[in-house]
Amino acid sequence: IEGLTSARSVTWNEQTCAAPTVAGIATLIHSDRKLIEEDLEVLTGGLPCTVLTDRADVLSIAPAWSDLLERSSCNRAFGGPSWYLAALDVQPDVEPRVLVTYRDGVLVGVRALVWDREKGVTRFASDLSDFNDAVVALNDLAAARRLMAAARARFPALDLRCVRSDAACALSARPTIVPIDPKIPCPFADIATGYETWLTSRAGSFRSDLGRVERRAAAHGLRVERLDPARHGGLELPALFLMLQRQRFGDGSLFARNPVAAAFVERALPAAFQDRAALVFGLWSRDNLVGLNICMVGSDSLGYWNAGFHADYAGFSPGTLMVHAALREACDRGLAEFDFLRGREAYKMKWCTGIREIGRLP
Repeated sequence: IEGLTSARSVTWNEQTCAAPTVAGIATLIHSDRKLIEEDLEVLTGGLPCTVLTDRADVLSIAPAWSDLLERSSCNRAFGGPSWYLAALDVQPDVEPRVLVTYRDGVLVGVRALVWDREKGVTRFASDLSDFNDAVVALNDLAAARRLMAAARARFPALDLRCVRSDAACALSARPTIVPIDPKIPCPFADIATGYETWLTSRAGSFRSDLGRVERRAAAHGLRVERLDPARHGGLELPALFLMLQRQRFGDGSLFARNPVAAAFVERALPAAFQDRAALVFGLWSRDNLVGLNICMVGSDSLGYWNAGFHADYAGFSPGTLMVHAALREACDRGLAEFDFLRGREAYKMKWCTGIREIGRLP
């Protein structure tokens, strides 16, 4: 109660052996009437909140969590239970700390965190999630604020990174929280008005190079096709991706350097692919799969997460071919953005129309 945004003063009656008739008095004052109504909902027990510390308990809410995710602004991969559980399972030094809140007995908020024993902090589960947030229905800022207040009250060492300024957990604060350092740029392409409008906005040299790359690939029997779980479910997708990553980056690949990251891909990617939270684009040479591009589905965007390809095909610009196919897919779906997620690499800027930053919640 004392942490509510509108709580001007809270006075508690003296405790006795029996519960007092009146426990205390809270005075709520704010210029925003809706905010006071939301705080009253919390104060009167309308949004009970608890923390899950056992994997089995987290697994038990997975169906309701997934349903809520579909009504949220969260990324469908990064914000889902499968992604969280995979991150939990490959990190021996973390324990679940999942805050959940309910309204009339229905799950309306999930903030999926872990206690990191080695670092001594409570944080988001995976470093491989680019956009972190509380999972609440679109515009249900009361539930997001309840989760944030509970997190601050229960976990004094919070380290919440990779948060967008338009995330529910940032917007729910009064005043709105602006993420701070460390900040990371995230380029994106605005495709809200369609593919042709986006393409026209690109430099003439970029358009010419793109056409030349596609014609040369077609002449040599190369094509990009989005993989379908119904048709390609039998592929050993994690092993193939990790092999192509090593082919592309050698020992510089994150997944080659970091066994935890590789183990995470092995656990998280199959479920994300089957649930269509991850769209996987394959580069084919005749009947051989020689490249993979993994994109994460957002509520109104598609995010380029990671890719790899066989070194023998590097001369055909496989990255360009697969990004282009993914961007066109995003346009065909009527999405507003194609997001390049973390990193301001030069190749991304040729595709992008803007940059946002993600950072740490203060």
